[in-house]
Amino acid sequence: MDYVAFIRRFADRIFHVHMKDAAWNLGSEAGVFGGHVDFHRPECFWDFKSVGRGDIDFEKIIRALNDIGYAGPLSVEWEDGGMDREHGAEESCACVRDMDFPPSQVIFVFLARKSLCLYDVLLKLGTPPIQCCVVSDRVLDMQLEPFRDKHVALVDDTLILGTSLAKAKQTLEDAGARVSTHVFCLDQRWHCPSLIVPDSTAVETSDDRIMTFCTGEVRALSIVPRPYLVDFPLTRQFRLKTTELDCLLAQTGWTPFFCRHRAQRMPQEARRSRVRVSRVPRQKEQSATLSAALESLKSRLANGI
Repeated sequence: MDYVAFIRRFADRIFHVHMKDAAWNLGSEAGVFGGHVDFHRPECFWDFKSVGRGDIDFEKIIRALNDIGYAGPLSVEWEDGGMDREHGAEESCACVRDMDFPPSQVIFVFLARKSLCLYDVLLKLGTPPIQCCVVSDRVLDMQLEPFRDKHVALVDDTLILGTSLAKAKQTLEDAGARVSTHVFCLDQRWHCPSLIVPDSTAVETSDDRIMTFCTGEVRALSIVPRPYLVDFPLTRQFRLKTTELDCLLAQTGWTPFFCRHRAQRMPQEARRSRVRVSRVPRQKEQSATLSAALESLKSRLANGI
């Protein structure tokens, strides 16, 4: 059984957690299901162990419990036939205290689905991931109690007037969160400082340049491809050899569709030529600027700003 998946699947039904360890692949004579052999016998396939001395991945368990918002006790359910119980109880309690850790108090909220999709694309290009909870602005329509006393970083790719960013910040502050706002491109012409002034801005530029940037975002997402009208991808990319693909398409019940975007169907040589002549400098500049902005944002959050 996948005990981590079990935690996530039944998150709303977990109120008390017992920490118990076990080891397996110990012997082979009794079989996996025990074969009516007492525990702590050399022929047992598996046996209970003092917490921390078995094969259970407690770090994954703690992370899953943190992810579902569990704040209850971690009780030691001790059993180890080969160890003194008083020693084992003391050792296991210390082990649980050592392996437990609080969840991150920082949550990244991408204010536009397009900006979250852009972050996904940057991950594919090798940008280091944000080591915090990352969600879209859809959470603002849900229960906001988990945001109380958390540091929330509101991130948007473009800020034109500032209405949406100001409204989202107010909503989270009303829920008890500490909110900082971060924008990649700010429109110098239409931005209204009386609504909101971001805590950090990577680029302040003209309205025309921002429209060019937005167009480039959509084009990049089309080429990857990454659908941006949904919160999460409904497809998964994988590679098939030509022989495997031919075999798959030969099966009954399959109807293939050519679903590439026209930007992806551009002749390879023509695309390379255009990129080499006019696209590479600006793409490199924008990628470097965005990566620097993300690093600066992570640094600010690490320092509690």
